[in-house]
Amino acid sequence: DTLRAQRAQQLLLDVNETLATSTDYGSTLASIVRAAVPALGDGCVMYGRDSEHDHVTALAMFHKVDAKLQALEVLHERWPLPEDAPHGWPRVLRTG
Repeated sequence: DTLRAQRAQQLLLDVNETLATSTDYGSTLASIVRAAVPALGDGCVMYGRDSEHDHVTALAMFHKVDAKLQALEVLHERWPLPEDAPHGWPRVLRTG
């Protein structure tokens, strides 16, 4: 599908520009997550290992609806997935 290919290409261009121009780790991740939302879905959460506390955490998140972003933040704070969960980001990190 041509439209899908154009959207994917634009996403890659946006992310590439962000990576080339940003020097702050946190704002770079936030920009990448924001760029992914219109291209890939309604919301996006980027997980990674927090080197300071040596555990996986949500490094950046965004949703096109503010109320749903707030719900995502509460969800991740109150009920984090255990690192041995058989689904979600834990499985992705274990299996690559």
